[in-house]
Parts: sequence; structure tokens; C-alpha cells
Amino acid sequence: MKRIIALLLVFSTVCLTACNKESIDTTAATGKTEQTESTNITTQTTEANQQTNTNQTEDTNQTVETTRQTNTNQTTETSETTASKIEIPSKEEFVQIGKVGKFINMQSRILFQQRYGNSDRLAYYSKADGEAYIFCFDPLCEHKSDCSSLPGMFSQLSYCENNNRFYLTDRFQLSSFSFDGIDYEKSFLEGIDRSIRLEDTKAYKQYIYISALLQTEEKHQLRYDTNTQKTIDLTEKTGLYSKISYFYDGYIYGIWQYPDPQNPDLFIYQYGRTDLNFENFEVVEAPSFNYLFAEGDELIGFLEGSIIIYNVETEKQTVISKDMIGREVSYLLGADEKYFYFVDHSEPAFFKGKNKTVLNRSGGRLYRVNRDGSQLVCIYENENFDILQSDICIYEDMILLRGQMIGFQGPSEEPYTWNQGAYIGYFQEDGTMDSLEWVEVIA
Repeated sequence: MKRIIALLLVFSTVCLTACNKESIDTTAATGKTEQTESTNITTQTTEANQQTNTNQTEDTNQTVETTRQTNTNQTTETSETTASKIEIPSKEEFVQIGKVGKFINMQSRILFQQRYGNSDRLAYYSKADGEAYIFCFDPLCEHKSDCSSLPGMFSQLSYCENNNRFYLTDRFQLSSFSFDGIDYEKSFLEGIDRSIRLEDTKAYKQYIYISALLQTEEKHQLRYDTNTQKTIDLTEKTGLYSKISYFYDGYIYGIWQYPDPQNPDLFIYQYGRTDLNFENFEVVEAPSFNYLFAEGDELIGFLEGSIIIYNVETEKQTVISKDMIGREVSYLLGADEKYFYFVDHSEPAFFKGKNKTVLNRSGGRLYRVNRDGSQLVCIYENENFDILQSDICIYEDMILLRGQMIGFQGPSEEPYTWNQGAYIGYFQEDGTMDSLEWVEVIA
């Protein structure tokens, strides 16, 4: 088995850009009717931190090392075990995986979050009429605290095709609601201590997988069965834990944590896969880059300014180098059938006032390149608009992305940001965009 490849350069670059961290992990689902809306959302990787009030999106990082478990979680050290014949990463070696997402692309609608007061409101873009609406279908609702469009502060959102429901974590509870937004349930996990912090969710087949942090600081993976409505603690059952990266062909992939057979006080971290019951674990070759989304059996991401395509079946990597592209890829936003879309942070814009400086990290530039690395085009440029590190959603001639206005407004001499959230743009015949507009949500 090969050693997990170290990516210190990528880790340091991502850490510099991170302001607040969040992630949304969903699995692709298909359906033939509106009642079984299909998701095209790309499977996303894990170890994402909880959403903060500023709600800025940044990609996440995961450091793999051998850790001595203490009450303060402050002491780390490495370990080698010969009995298991598993190669243990040293302190200097790690695998990082990360993805933040904001859009769930379904058959007739695109679900997204939009800023409302100090939190985010669930909304959706209708493919039928091109308008955006609050995610609430109760004609008598006043869209206040009990409204399905305001489920509270949450960091994860998943759609389960099996029962046509959405699931989201809200720190200490798991909520569920139907696609029409009327049937809304909170804290329905029976037998689960309310003090356990629920960190993220992932839907696959009839299961909802939930990463949880116990009061003892132990990390556990819970699984809720939407058929039986029962919850089990898979980590307690098998000893394995992973913030799941993605699902493929009936397997769960991720970086797994399990006790060192030579020393129960130590944990081993390995990239690998297991079946849906956390059984039959096997170590697999780790992708040597920060992958962001999956397309079938291929993972797509970036490394040192280049785009990387990794095939899960063959364990082969294809590199579309920054020299081929003609520009560094600081963050890969997404892809469609023809193009990759990305931002380059090497030429940011600065807004300086008397007392502070505000950084527009993307420089307000969105790039597109053919999937073979040819024909680089800047399709949008506005130094007063910062494109945030998140996913994008493309439908026909429309694009949805996360961003914020930045610079000066009115007579103020100090720069600041405003209107962070979902923006919409429309492609012209040459593939460029004249503007990106804040998505107005209709009540």
C-alpha cells in the first residue's frame, strides 16, 4: 500500500484563505417525477467546520495524523504498528479533503440558502418561471421562526430520495421536512442524547449518516434509517469513524479513525472504504490532491494551481496543469459538460480606508476553461464583487454562485462588505456575463 501523499503546500494555502468554515454534503439522486426530485449535487468531502454567523463559505481542511486522545485533545504523537501492517502517517504527512456547497440541483428546482437577517433562509429557484421563492408552501404562514424556510442556524443539508425529504443539522438536533415544506419535524432521533452535537448529514439510499461529537469529545457516526425510523451508533458498533467523503457503488469512502491495536490510547487514520454497515473496511489508495466533487467514478479537484482528475476504479490521476490552463486555479468552483469554472487568488483587489483594508480575494474575476485545459476565458470581472469559495450551479444559460459586494457604499470612507449570498447571472452568446445580481426571493 502506498503512503498517503503529503500536501503541505495546499494546506497552507487553504488555511490562509479560510475565514469561516462550513460545508454541505449531499448525494446525487434521480427521480422521474416532481415528487421524487433528483439531485445533481456533487458528492462532497468532509471534515468541514460548523457554520458561523457571518456565514462566509470557505473550503475545509482535514489533517491526518496519529493522535493521543486526552481530555483536552492537546497532545499528538505518531505511532507505527507492525501487527496490522498499516502504514501510519507521520506528523508531517496528511491527506486533506474539503468542499463547501450551497446549491441542490433538482429536476424542477434549485434549492439554496439566502441571507435573511443574521441567518440564512432556505429558498429555491424555479426552473419553470425563472423566479426565486421562499421555501414555504403554506399560504397562511408569516415566514417567521416556525417557517420551514427558517429552520435555524444549520451547517448541513441533505436530500434523501428514498422518502423525498430534506434533512439538516442544527447543532444539537436533526430536522426533517418534506419537499413541499409543510411537514416539518425536529429532534426526532429517539434515544439520542440531546447534548450530542450533530455536525453534518449525508443521505444515501434509505440512510441518513450523521457525524456527531459526544460530551466526551469522542467522534461518532450515527445512522438513521428512513424506512424503520431507527437510529444506531455505527462507531459504537464497529469502532470505525469517518466524516464521510462520498458514496460510490455501494461503498463509503473517507478518512477513517479506529483504535490502534497496539495501543488503545492511540488512533490510526487511514483513507479507505467500507460497506454501508461500516463492515469489511479496507485501505485504498488516497487521492493526492484536494478533491472537491465527484462525477461517477472520477473525483475532481485541484493541486498547486492545476486541475486534477482522479479515477476511483483505476487509481489513476490526470493532470490539467496550470501551464496548460494559462492561469493558476486557486479554487475550483465546479464544472459542466464542456468547461471547468474557477477563481484565481493571485491578483486580489484591495479596498483601503482610513482605519482598515478590505480584501476582495477573487478580484471579482470568474474564469472558464475547456475540460482539456484549452481556451481560457475570463467570463466575468467586477472588482467590487467577491466570488466566495463555494460550489456553483449552472442551468441552461443561467449560473448561480455565492458572493458578496465589497468596497465603499454611500459617503462612507471605510470599505466593507454587504449582501453576501446567492447571485444569479446569465450567459451571453460568447459565454461571458455582463452582471451578477443578488437573488431576490419572492415571499
